[in-house]
Amino acid sequence: QGKKARYKVVALLPGAYRPLLSKGMNLRLELSGYARSSQDLPIATVGDGVISPNEARRYLGAGIGGAVRLGGSVFVVEAPLPGATFTFEGNKHRYYDGMYGYGEVVVRSEPILVKLLPGLKGLWGNK
Repeated sequence: QGKKARYKVVALLPGAYRPLLSKGMNLRLELSGYARSSQDLPIATVGDGVISPNEARRYLGAGIGGAVRLGGSVFVVEAPLPGATFTFEGNKHRYYDGMYGYGEVVVRSEPILVKLLPGLKGLWGNK
């Protein structure tokens, strides 16, 4: 019995947010061309440093790195995919190396009531 192939997402996130992210947070992934089919993935690794756009392109390699548009410094996070396929509109599709998507991580949140009445912020701490 051979080893099962592991699939992962490599995401480049804006460098300014590096201090706010840690392993275990959720990365919400939406693949390009598959709107409204996002999935939450636990972040397995977070890069130690913030890197330049050119360094990020080298990290991704010539094929993918050349097609990525970056507007500033970034850091790398990786999250495992739950398997080799994803579901879109009721049909299963395979993941392929080089697929693009959008990733987001919630780094700050507070109850909507605090937005309406900022004086209540102390009740919820500094989330």
